[in-house]
Amino acid sequence: MANINLLPWRETRRQARRQQFLTGLCGAAFLAVLSAWLWDAVDQRSDRLSRDA
Repeated sequence: MANINLLPWRETRRQARRQQFLTGLCGAAFLAVLSAWLWDAVDQRSDRLSRDA
């Protein structure tokens, strides 16, 4: 019976999946911060426009 070691293959796959997960997590966090910032900017602008009118 051949003795095949699959551990390096599995470890490489695990690291790639972890990297993809962390990239997606950082992307989602960035989009959340960006959307909150834009929401606040639009809200401040609408308040300013309603006071000027």
